[in-house]
Amino acid sequence: MKPGDDNHYEVLGVARDASPEMVKARFRELARRYHPDVASAPDAEDRFRAVNAAYQVLSDPRRRAAYDAELQLAAARARRAARVAESRSRPGSHPRDQRSSRPPRDSAPTGRPSASARRRLSEAERLVEQARAAHRLLQLRTAEQLCRQALQIDRRQAGAYEVLGDIHRSRGHHDEALAMYSFALQIDRGNPALQAKFDRMVARPTRYHGPASRTTGHMPRGHVELPPSTRMLVSGVGVALYAFLLFVTGATPASQPPATSVVFLEWNVGLLMALSSSGAVTGLLMAVNDLTRPARAELSLEGKPSAGVAMPLGVALLGFAVVSFYAAFALYVALAVRQNRISKSIANAFGATSITVALFALVRWDSATYILATGGNLIFVGLIVGWAAGDAVLRRG
Repeated sequence: MKPGDDNHYEVLGVARDASPEMVKARFRELARRYHPDVASAPDAEDRFRAVNAAYQVLSDPRRRAAYDAELQLAAARARRAARVAESRSRPGSHPRDQRSSRPPRDSAPTGRPSASARRRLSEAERLVEQARAAHRLLQLRTAEQLCRQALQIDRRQAGAYEVLGDIHRSRGHHDEALAMYSFALQIDRGNPALQAKFDRMVARPTRYHGPASRTTGHMPRGHVELPPSTRMLVSGVGVALYAFLLFVTGATPASQPPATSVVFLEWNVGLLMALSSSGAVTGLLMAVNDLTRPARAELSLEGKPSAGVAMPLGVALLGFAVVSFYAAFALYVALAVRQNRISKSIANAFGATSITVALFALVRWDSATYILATGGNLIFVGLIVGWAAGDAVLRRG
């Protein structure tokens, strides 16, 4: 439902700042009142549909934020149209009267911006271009500061709002990015690229499946939603397989390596398979149970590659993890600090890997040193593979 249709808040009879509990309570009340099986009014069915449609939007935090942004954009356009109509109705708005009116303070006698105004606008545009370059290099804090400086010079600099939206999107702040794109569109309505960004953010769900989406009943196109019984069955089999791998690993007698062996030669094939398989099972279970977002979105960098960032994040993490799981973790911490963003999905992946390493070290105490030192390499790589496999099964991303 678009802002031009019945207002969702008016349909439910709640305020714009109503809490989710108030929205839910009001929906239940109206649903009981207008349900076709109990209501006798001729328009009960239409009202019931409107109430249900309003609740599906307002009960989902992401869809509600997008709807609020659309309402703000529509209201801003209406105010702008009203101001234009009012200015045209004033006596001085007639072309004959405008000839004798005073020019704006920052305008030349010809009606064009003065030299000082043009210099300020040029400086604001230069700052925005610098901010774009900083954002491409993932220097998000620098890009944000440059945008703020540009807006101090020109509050109607649409490019600054657009870059701020890109920054919030890179940090995973969906609502803030949507608001910045909305502000930019109010200034630059004819920008198709900006409109496309706004439309993508409006259509983007908060999760690709999960409790919120199951409540509203709206799923992304092509997505496979597992029934609760199937989800429980898959989780039960996965946990059983995980426990079996731990049991077999603990029950397998340790082999005596030669005295000249190095760390990588201390492993036996069974332990290597158990570690990598446990990682894959863990990644699959995390994807099925909504503990991760799509791997394609979380492990790759949004936007065009640049000289500063030439490869996807997932490739860098996997490359470091093959050598050292702890090096991959240190790399991600450095990137998270630089971007001022922490991905819950990747944090969960590192946490699950650490727990699995600790469990295998406990059941194979004789090889605990080697498992703690390099076991995370195999487990983390296997987890990424299982995560991607879960996405493929569910058609996520």
